[in-house]
Amino acid sequence: MAGDEQTPSQDEKLKDLKKQRGIVKTKLTRTLKQIKTEIESEEKDELIIEDLMKKACTVTEELEKINGDVLFLCEGAEYQQAEDYIQECFKEFIDTKKLVNSSLKDQKETPASNIVSTDTKQDNQSQLRLSSLNLLTAANTIKFSGNPLYYHSFVSGYNSAVEGMGDFSIKLKALLALCEGDALASIQYALLQNPEDGLKAALETLKNRFGNPPVIAQAWVRKIVSSDKLHSGNINIFSDDLENCVAALTSLKCLGELDNQTNIRIISEKLPRFLQQRWTRESTKIKRSTGKYGSLKELVTFVRISAEEMTDPILGGGSGEPAKSEVGSVRIRERHFMLGVKMGQQVRKIQIVGDAGPHHTPFGGAVYLRGLV
Repeated sequence: MAGDEQTPSQDEKLKDLKKQRGIVKTKLTRTLKQIKTEIESEEKDELIIEDLMKKACTVTEELEKINGDVLFLCEGAEYQQAEDYIQECFKEFIDTKKLVNSSLKDQKETPASNIVSTDTKQDNQSQLRLSSLNLLTAANTIKFSGNPLYYHSFVSGYNSAVEGMGDFSIKLKALLALCEGDALASIQYALLQNPEDGLKAALETLKNRFGNPPVIAQAWVRKIVSSDKLHSGNINIFSDDLENCVAALTSLKCLGELDNQTNIRIISEKLPRFLQQRWTRESTKIKRSTGKYGSLKELVTFVRISAEEMTDPILGGGSGEPAKSEVGSVRIRERHFMLGVKMGQQVRKIQIVGDAGPHHTPFGGAVYLRGLV
C-alpha cells in the first residue's frame, strides 16, 4: 500500500513545481517586457534598465532552480520538455541582455576626441583581441562537443588563444563559441553570471564533466575495445589509436583499466586472421621465457611492427597488404616447412605450404605438395 501512495504524492509534487515554475516564468516575462519598454522610451534611464536586468537575472536563476527540481522528477519525453522549457527561457533572457548592451552602448557613444583615454585604448585592444578570437573560432572547424578524448587538447588550445587577455567577457564568449553539443549545453548557465565568475565556473564544469581522469580513461578503453574488426587498410589508424590510448592511460595512471588478458584477447581478435595467429605464437614464446603471456605494451609493439610491414611500399606493396606469395584464389598467407620423410632408405625433403583450407595440419593450414627436393 505504501508503494501505491508514493506515485500520487510524486505527481502532486511535480504538479506543484510546474505551477511555481509558471508563476516565476510570468514574473520573468513581465520584467523583460519592462526592460524593452524602457529601452524604447525616448527618455530611457540607464539606472532603471540596470536594476531591471539585475531583477531579471535573479528571477532567471530562481526559474532555473525550480526547473532543476522538475527535471529530477521527470523522465523520457517529459524530461526533454522540461529541458527545452528552460533553454527557451535562457534564450529570451539572453536576447534581452544583448538588446540592453546594444542600447547602452549607443547611448554612451560620444564624438571622437583628439585625446585618447586609457580606457579607450584598452577597449581598442579588447576589440582587436575579439577580432582575433573570431578568426580563431571561424578557422576551428572541429569544436569541442564533450568527447573526453579531446578535452586536454581543447583546453590547451583555448588557453593558448586567450593567454595574456584580461577581458573575461571575451574569454567567456570565446569558450562558448568553441563548444557545441553536450559541452555547450553544460555551460550555458555561465552567461547568467558576471564574466569572471561565469568563466571560472564554466571551465570547472567542463573539467568535471569531460576532463575527469576516470572519465577519460573509460572513454579510451571504450574506443579501443568497441572498435570494428580490422582489415589491412586501417591497421595503421588502429595502431596509432592503440599507442595514444596506452600513452594517455599511462599518464593518467589508469593503464590497468585496459592492461589485462581479457582486453588483450579482445584487441588481438580485432586483427586480421594471419596476424592473430602470429600474435598467438609470439605470446606463447613470451610465456615460455617469462612465465606470463604477452602484455598490452608488447601487443602494441607487435601491432606497430605489423602495420609497418603491411604498409611498407616495397615489402608490403604499398597497398596496405602484407608481402605474400599467391597459391590459388583463396591464399591468405603461406608458410614453408622443411620436413624429413623416410621413404625406404632414402630421406627426401618435402616443402609444405600452410593455407586456410579445410584440411588442417598441426601447423595450422592445409597441405600442398610443392614438390620434392
